[in-house]
Amino acid sequence: MERAVDVRWAFSTKAQSAYGTALADTDLTLSHEFEGPDIAEVTPDVIDDKEFIKGVEWATKQEVLKWDVKLARKTDLTSLLAGWVGAFGLGSVVTTQPDPTNAPNTYDHTCKFNTASLQNPVTSIVEEIGSSIKRKLRDMAVEEFTISGEGHGRLKLEMSLVGSGYWENSTLTMPAISDGGSYLRMRDLNFKIGPAGSEIDVSKRLKSFSWKVNNNLQLDSGYYPGSGLYRGRCLYGAREQELSFVLYVEGDQELQDLINNSQLKCIITATGDTIEGTYKHELTITFPKLSYRAVPIETDGPFLAYNIECNVLYDDATGVPVEMKVRNNQPSYLV
Repeated sequence: MERAVDVRWAFSTKAQSAYGTALADTDLTLSHEFEGPDIAEVTPDVIDDKEFIKGVEWATKQEVLKWDVKLARKTDLTSLLAGWVGAFGLGSVVTTQPDPTNAPNTYDHTCKFNTASLQNPVTSIVEEIGSSIKRKLRDMAVEEFTISGEGHGRLKLEMSLVGSGYWENSTLTMPAISDGGSYLRMRDLNFKIGPAGSEIDVSKRLKSFSWKVNNNLQLDSGYYPGSGLYRGRCLYGAREQELSFVLYVEGDQELQDLINNSQLKCIITATGDTIEGTYKHELTITFPKLSYRAVPIETDGPFLAYNIECNVLYDDATGVPVEMKVRNNQPSYLV
């Protein structure tokens, strides 16, 4: 009997060269510890002849119309995975080195929403279930992801991926668990918000935050005449993001910002372990322009707290509604 704990996957920082072209097994060199035995949903859409008049009341045959694959994962956030979900989830990344001479193993990855194509990058994953099932899933795209944190613990990552429906048995030797770079924690997080250029550090008042990105993938349009049993494309629609956070009440600045419809800038920075020299693993999420949509006051034990919901706005000056920068020891993503 197989155990539910024996579920893991092999993946890569590389993107497929094209939709429908799987990564080679030699590219699938990473494996990571995830929470819970989340197993890919590999499902066919079938039709049968039950309603046809054929002399019996039961179905006598069926036909597979299409295949679909979905996979959800959640984990404590590491700098490796932050770069991965930023690159695949937002769709574009530029990698540089801040100090190649003195810190040759330190890389900066700046991730932004992909505006060059309607197709976000896709990748391949091998999922091992127990000792008897190992299958390769192709064309996996990030449908949505959430980065969140609360209290003093590790930041959390939740993500949902969608494939073309294509899968095949795999003989891949699963890689060893990757070091993941460094865990990112609330205890090492800095949260600033305020008018651009005058942001104020409110970290001591921060209880929790959550940032969610939804690529609104147009899944049904991926099947079309000539695509066969599998999606032939996976285009994004009107992408959405949500930012919310809870601040303990200390004055009425947040209420005034709501009343005045103030345009603010928010910078969230989480720092991890040392990479080399003075360089540390780091995640910085910058929202150049936002306004508060709701600032209800709630009780949290003996204290009062603002449960703030934001409307993240497009910023003409930077050309983005959000920028996600990750510093780690991973040389590249998407290539």
